[in-house]
Amino acid sequence: MLRSLRVRIAIGAALVMAVVLTVAAFSMHIVQERRLVASVDSTLDKSLDDIAVAVNLVSDQDSDEGEVLQAVLGVVLAGSSVQIVDESGRVLSSNVTGGTAAPIVDLPDDLGRHVTATLGGEKLRATSRSFDTPTGPLTLIVARPLREVDESVASVDRIFVAGVPALVVFLGWLTWLVAGRALRSVDEIRRDVDEISASDLDRRVTVPDSAVELERLAITMNRMLDRLAESADRQARFVSDASHELRSPLASIRTQIEVDLAHPDEVDWQSSEREVLHETVRMQNLVEALLAVARGEAPESTDRTRPVDLDDLVLEEARRIDRPEGVELDLSGVSAAQVAGDPDELRRAVANLITNAARHADSHIWITLAERADGVELTVTDDGPGVPVEARDLIFERFTRLDDSRARDSGGSGLGLSIVKAIVTAHGGRVRLDPTFGEGARFVVNFPPLA
Repeated sequence: MLRSLRVRIAIGAALVMAVVLTVAAFSMHIVQERRLVASVDSTLDKSLDDIAVAVNLVSDQDSDEGEVLQAVLGVVLAGSSVQIVDESGRVLSSNVTGGTAAPIVDLPDDLGRHVTATLGGEKLRATSRSFDTPTGPLTLIVARPLREVDESVASVDRIFVAGVPALVVFLGWLTWLVAGRALRSVDEIRRDVDEISASDLDRRVTVPDSAVELERLAITMNRMLDRLAESADRQARFVSDASHELRSPLASIRTQIEVDLAHPDEVDWQSSEREVLHETVRMQNLVEALLAVARGEAPESTDRTRPVDLDDLVLEEARRIDRPEGVELDLSGVSAAQVAGDPDELRRAVANLITNAARHADSHIWITLAERADGVELTVTDDGPGVPVEARDLIFERFTRLDDSRARDSGGSGLGLSIVKAIVTAHGGRVRLDPTFGEGARFVVNFPPLA
């Protein structure tokens, strides 16, 4: 139950409200008590002021001690307790019920201060002041009970004691309802996603209009489903195309062997073996190309931070590539250049570019390599038939051939340029077909500078 986000939100809101209301109740208790006590203190100060006026009037008439005491007691507010204390601390007069032989407050330490005292089990608020009289200095102590203050504060406390739990429960219930309404769309999105299987990736979740955050969540989920659907489509096409490509050499090998077995006396075994070997090599190259594509789609699988002398790779692969008779290779534009990357992957990318040029060149292949201000640039140019404008965006896709029969006869699988693109992109570079080149085709590869 506590694992439910809805329940945890409700409980959290209730706990926060309980803390806030408890602090508010405690603060209100203190503020209310201080305000009422301050009112009592003000009343006591007023009583002392009135007493001071009465004492001064009596003193001007040269009255005796009894007249002074009578004047004091005559101006005391109803409900106030008064004590008159002489210099020795003896209580001369008091209107406290039952009387008391000791002052209500500690004299002289508490003289002029407002203090809380207890008299006869009752809590009092008291203050004191000295007066000069014809008979000598006297100290008047005035006190008022704090019963009304305590009752008023207690009534406020009772309201909070009863109200805080009720408010906490109400807020928890209200939060539970609001959270339920807010999370309803999340639950609907969850159900929609849960019902989507690999066979119906074209389905999408409903985008709610209840909240911006939930709308963004639904849109993000749909974008993720778009990527999954695109990935699944690519995988399906890849498997289909790979199966088709592998079926051709396997069928050729099987046909050759079946014919040889059916007519063993008429077989030219050397010629048959060469044909089977040719198809086997073709199938091996195709499998290696497929593995290279798979590795190119997992950029985290290799270390591409090592410095590599790209000019050495270009020269080695250019000399290794089989060229048709009569096709010349120009390497005069190759200069020293370093890039950061995986040498095996870069070697494959260079080999594929040169092999592609050799497959389509009529008589010349030009290779240039140079360091530029913004990195390293490699170009591979051939004087072949070129690439039609409508096919320039497709040549880097898997299994794309501009001349299917010629590519198949020369061992092409339609994966070479897609492997180049995957490797170059994984190295932070870019490969493109130069649209401004006239006769033939020029591929331009740009790598970022070596850090």
